[in-house]
Amino acid sequence: MLISDRHRELYRDYYASRQIEHRPSAWLPRIEQMAAHLGARTVLDYGCGAARGLSRFSNLQVHDYDPAVPGCEQATPADLVVSIHSIEHVEPACVVEVFEHMESLAQIAVFVVISCEPSTKLLPDGSAWHSLVHPPSWWRQALPQYVELPTIKDE
Repeated sequence: MLISDRHRELYRDYYASRQIEHRPSAWLPRIEQMAAHLGARTVLDYGCGAARGLSRFSNLQVHDYDPAVPGCEQATPADLVVSIHSIEHVEPACVVEVFEHMESLAQIAVFVVISCEPSTKLLPDGSAWHSLVHPPSWWRQALPQYVELPTIKDE
């Protein structure tokens, strides 16, 4: 299971109750550089969120996927699968399947940025916006098969 029905509805309700600001992802230049380096022509923004900060602003062919965003529920294979600040929203029981799903969709590479900090935002039921918050050391131990890039604190 990639997401429970309850979790999907909480995020849909959250997005529906707010004005979404559309702005480019701070990671867009790095992703475009990585795609060029890898020869990636297609990108899957896995967990794009309602703002869709890659597809709306990139010159790359970007497909949005987020099971909680209407119109973005279908994941399609791509050369490069990126997940920027999405994994911390995944239910703990689903995280392994989410990583397996991303790997199965990637033709060349997967690039993941995970927030290791709690959020001040809350879902409509009062639960935490970030469902899965752990320090970098936990992620290193939980996901030893992945190559770790230097930790970058984004703004």
